[in-house]
Amino acid sequence: MNSTANRIKNTASIKQQKLRKQLALFILTVVVLFISCAFFGNILTSAKDKNDNSLKEDCYTSIAIQHGDTLWSIAETYMPEDYSSVQDYVKHLKKINNLKSDDLQAGKYLIVTYEHNFKSAKSTP
Repeated sequence: MNSTANRIKNTASIKQQKLRKQLALFILTVVVLFISCAFFGNILTSAKDKNDNSLKEDCYTSIAIQHGDTLWSIAETYMPEDYSSVQDYVKHLKKINNLKSDDLQAGKYLIVTYEHNFKSAKSTP
C-alpha cells in the first residue's frame, strides 16, 4: 500500500510540474503578445503621424541680403526639416544660386528654399 501512496504522490507532483510549466508558458505568451502589440502599435502611430493629410512642398523665394548676412545665418533661418545639417543646406543654397564662394554682397538677392504645408484633398470635407 505504501507503493500506491508513493505513486499517487509522484503522479500529483508530475501534474503540479506540468501545471507550473503551462502557467509559465501562458504568462510568457501574454508578455510577448503585449510587447508585440505595443511595438506594432507604436509603429502604426508613427506612420500615421507622418501621414497627417498634409503635403509638404519645397517653395522658393528670393530675399534681400542684408549687411552682415552670411550663408550660414541665412541657412539657419530658412533650412527645411528634411536637411540633415546646416552645411548641407548651405551647399544647396550655393548650388541653386550658382555661387562659387561663401561671400555675399549686401543689396543683392539670394534664392532660398523653404517648406510649405498644404492640406491634402482628403482632409477637406
